Amino acid sequence: MRRLLFILIIIVSAIPAVAQKGMSVAALFGSGYQNRKDVTEVIVEGKRLKFFKLSVFRSITVTDNEALAAEMERLVRLDGKNASDKEEGMIGGKLYYAFYSFPDGKDGYRHLFFRNNLLKEGAEPETTVVYMEGKATLGELKRMF
Repeated sequence: MRRLLFILIIIVSAIPAVAQKGMSVAALFGSGYQNRKDVTEVIVEGKRLKFFKLSVFRSITVTDNEALAAEMERLVRLDGKNASDKEEGMIGGKLYYAFYSFPDGKDGYRHLFFRNNLLKEGAEPETTVVYMEGKATLGELKRMF
């Protein structure tokens, strides 16, 4: 029984890591960053996302950490090169926000959102990466959120 439970835990913990497979931002999720005091990671999967036409929602938010924000931007930009649909905003030569969409090769999409509030004076000093999978298009997600 213990062995079966152990195997199930390993299988379930591997599922979120597969979600961003082949993307640079996969290095941010489940990598130990979530154990830091300045990092918040959110994972939502399944029925709770059905209304949004999504199957996976993952986000990581870093508070007031320029070094980690720069690493997040670097990884997001690498993925953005392969996006089929994109929108970006820059401040001072740095990526302030990005919306990227990638066909998943099946019947849906993978989406990547990024925002670096460290670049905006007076804003909350946070940098956020959001990864989503599902049938929702980039346009639909923008209208919903």
